[in-house]
Amino acid sequence: MSNTLTLKTIKVSAMALTLVCTGCKKLPVPTTSTTLAELPSIVISEELTLQDYLTSVEGSKESHREKLTKQLSSTWDANIAVGDKKGLHEQNINSCNAFFIAEQSHLEPIKPSEFSPYRKIGLTCQATKIALALIKPGKSFFGHFNLDMSAPKSLPIDFALIISAEEEKRIRNNEQYHRWVDVEPIDSVERVSADTLLFKSKGVTHTITRLAMGDFNQDQVEDMLLMDNASLNEGSYASTRLFVLTKLSDQSEIKALAVFH
Repeated sequence: MSNTLTLKTIKVSAMALTLVCTGCKKLPVPTTSTTLAELPSIVISEELTLQDYLTSVEGSKESHREKLTKQLSSTWDANIAVGDKKGLHEQNINSCNAFFIAEQSHLEPIKPSEFSPYRKIGLTCQATKIALALIKPGKSFFGHFNLDMSAPKSLPIDFALIISAEEEKRIRNNEQYHRWVDVEPIDSVERVSADTLLFKSKGVTHTITRLAMGDFNQDQVEDMLLMDNASLNEGSYASTRLFVLTKLSDQSEIKALAVFH
């Protein structure tokens, strides 16, 4: 793992997740001869926080995990009205816990202007819940991966900002497309912080943050949690997505185990 990471090592226990995602799958457990001393740890970036969306100020003496746990039930500084497509079951959402309940009923913001911020806050809630539920992996194969200018050559095509279903189908059916860079060549990379980079292509800007690392699906292999805030360089379209990535061997490619959007 890169020495530039500012990640906090945390012991956590598994908790039930009630999240809806695409691509979730149970993968085979690889056999390894890793000793206990070599086992990778659970790491959660200090950049994973809900504090910017909350009304209360966190205590400075609390651990990062304690802060995140408290933030899940803390009140947002905004109330967002949501409802179903029939205009029924309207309610105000002002916390992560309320967001999770609304997600189970497939409720969406009533005002179109609130859709993007609502999804962004909600995905940060989901990222926090996932990070706190990670368990210690038995083996890691991310040793040669760095979140830097070389990352688009390793990350899957899921990272390309594809707006239409027709375009997505065309790209996925093209056998020449394997990695993100195959679909969206990157022109420049700028490091914002130790865990966040800005990737710019001709049409899109991606702000990608590494949020956590640990075992997501209990297959004993280390997974990586990344958030991508992408926007068109011209126009107002923007998208926030949360990726759980896995790598099952030194020779295998990085794959999207789950994508939340």
